[in-house]
Amino acid sequence: IVGCTCTDNLPILPVEELQTKYYIRFAVADRSGVLAAMAGVFAKHGVSVRSVVQRGNSEHETVNLSYVTHTAKEASVRAVLAEIAGLEDVLRAEPSVIRVEG
Repeated sequence: IVGCTCTDNLPILPVEELQTKYYIRFAVADRSGVLAAMAGVFAKHGVSVRSVVQRGNSEHETVNLSYVTHTAKEASVRAVLAEIAGLEDVLRAEPSVIRVEG
């Protein structure tokens, strides 16, 4: 039986405390050291990477790095995004971020 949960008194969790998996795609400079620098940022903020795929072609000097994380806090992922945005000559566009359930 499926019951209505609309009357349940559930606490509202601050978004920074949300814990889920994430898909994040970065358009980055195609040069040595970028992947290593980004991996260090993920590790520094305690965000474990489940997989990473690099796609692109060096003729355009930009590649896409697509990450899927293990379960992580929203605040930690935001810290990763902010620090990567501050890396010198790395990002070529705003990253795409999708929360993944399950």
